[in-house]
Amino acid sequence: MIFVCLLLFASEDAKAARQLLDGSIVALGGEKRLSAPHALTGQSKGTLSLDAAQEIRNQFTVQGLDQMKWETQIGTGSIQLGLNKSSLWIASNNGRGNDAPKEMILAFRRGFAALRIAETLVDLRGKDWKLSCLGELKIDDTPAIGLKASRRGEPDLDLWFDAKTRLPLKVELRLQKPGESAEMTLSAVLRDYRKSGGRQFFGKMTVYHDGTKVLEVERSDVKVVDRLDDTTFDKP
Repeated sequence: MIFVCLLLFASEDAKAARQLLDGSIVALGGEKRLSAPHALTGQSKGTLSLDAAQEIRNQFTVQGLDQMKWETQIGTGSIQLGLNKSSLWIASNNGRGNDAPKEMILAFRRGFAALRIAETLVDLRGKDWKLSCLGELKIDDTPAIGLKASRRGEPDLDLWFDAKTRLPLKVELRLQKPGESAEMTLSAVLRDYRKSGGRQFFGKMTVYHDGTKVLEVERSDVKVVDRLDDTTFDKP
């Protein structure tokens, strides 16, 4: 009897999590728009805080969960960062790209995929994802409701949604530190949504590493464009 009760509880929990996901997909623009093949382009500006805070300006192109091209202006120089289906590369001042250290690649891929999942959500409808409820809390005084998304062989994703609008508010995951056995927590808080072409796009993003703010940007001119050729993300 206890086992049956546990199964019923798990079933109801998964159903509630699925309903939360479905409502959030509608809030972002609906499955048809979110799942159609496309890429996103845009610009952003803000502050990168590593050894010292630096003002940055970016141009970005992203596609799917594993393709990205991001050019950052820092001072008088520039850095290009690219992710494609086979590699992660870095180039300085429009020079030749170099492969990133191997120990960085898996953590970067997982972190990028988590952010992109939070931006589109439709991938979580896949049968390989298990969803459960996380309850309620406040994120910077905003009431939020959460779900946990789990998939074999991948880190769990904790996703939090604005309790009123159902728009994604925060995504968080734990990853192994590159080259170490210890873990780290990465999270991104997404705010200031703006509607364009029937879709909602977050306008501001704040990224935290183990609770410390490392990046804060405001996006502009975010556009949906036709799906791009994979060569767009090749190493220069």
